[in-house]
Parts: sequence; structure tokens; C-alpha cells
Amino acid sequence: MKKNSWRGKAEDWRKLLVSAEKPSIEIAKLKTAGKLSSYPELLALAGCLQDPVWHPEGDAWAHTLLCLDAFAAERLGDEYEDYVVGLAVLCHDLGKPATTRTREGRIVSRGHEAAGEAPSRSFLSRIGADREDIEAVIHLVLCHMRPEQLYDCKSGDSAVRRLARAVSGRLDRLVRVCRADKGGRGLEGIPIFPAGDWLLGKYRQLQSDPSIPQVP
Repeated sequence: MKKNSWRGKAEDWRKLLVSAEKPSIEIAKLKTAGKLSSYPELLALAGCLQDPVWHPEGDAWAHTLLCLDAFAAERLGDEYEDYVVGLAVLCHDLGKPATTRTREGRIVSRGHEAAGEAPSRSFLSRIGADREDIEAVIHLVLCHMRPEQLYDCKSGDSAVRRLARAVSGRLDRLVRVCRADKGGRGLEGIPIFPAGDWLLGKYRQLQSDPSIPQVP
């Protein structure tokens, strides 16, 4: 576990993300009390519509709260790892308010991963997150749609390597974010995310098989 000197608002968010049994309840309380007024990036999620076919739980705010609860149910117990992944789950859809449109009768948010970088950086800087932590979270936000895309296409080794490089080798963190994303859709039971097992299995094979050329 990385040692970190959390302080101020970053410490408050750390406590919520790594300790609250139901982060959704605590964050909803903050919103009701007007204590999220300093975080317009988060408040913009409220009322941001989502396609009900993919997101029966409601708007992007409801989705994010459910994602945080799914994340909390599978914490590792390593405060730093849970803090970074928790922040990424909190930020993963901050690009949706800027990209959500209705096209041919469907609600879409194409490009919301890339659009999430600016509001995520703004929010993370405002709470006083360390630069290293900000970069780690941003990489996860930018790539949170990729594992399922690669899985659906049955992508090859080079695509897996590229994704691994994009998250500084931390595909384990990325899979945790994606599993929480799956868990934020209002469905019962443990999130089913075969793309995660597939991706981590492919990456372990690439790391362990000497016959497979390694790409720096």
C-alpha cells in the first residue's frame, strides 16, 4: 500500500470512498445539504439522461451512486488502491453531461470517456488530490469503455498491450472500475463482467509467455 499524506478535502473524500458502507447514501446527504455546491462537475450528473435500455436505473447521477456502492461491496482493504479506484468510479462518467444527445430516438453519449478528462482534472484538483493520483485516475476514466470493446471484438495481443500501456500496466484497477460500472445499472446480484476475466487472463499470458514478443 502506498503511503500518502492525505489532507483537507482529499482526506474527506478518501474516508468516504474507503470506509462508507454505502457511499451513495453519504454523497446523497452531501447533495441534499448543499455541500456539493463546490463541485459542479458532480452536480452536472443529476438530470443527465441515459438510454433506459442500457441504464434502467435512471440518470447519470443515479448511475454513479450505484456504481460507488458496487465498488464498495468489492473493496480490497488496501486504502490507497481503494482510494484511486473509488475516485475513478466517481469520475468515470463526468464527460456525459457534455456529450449526451438524442439521436434517432435514442439517448447517446458518444465520446464521453475523452470528454471526462477535463471535468475529472478539475474536480480532482479542487479536492487537492496528488498529481500522481490525478494521473492514475484520469487514465482509468479515459479507458473505462475499452475492456468490453476489446472483449466484444476478441482483440489480439497488441490491443491488450496498448490498453495496458495506457493505464501504466494497471489493468487490475481498470477492471475494478468496469465491474463497478456494470454494477451501477440497477440490476440484482453480482455484476457479470466476463470481459474483465478475459482481459486479465490475456495480460497474464502476455507477461508470462517468453515466446510472445514484448512491446515496451
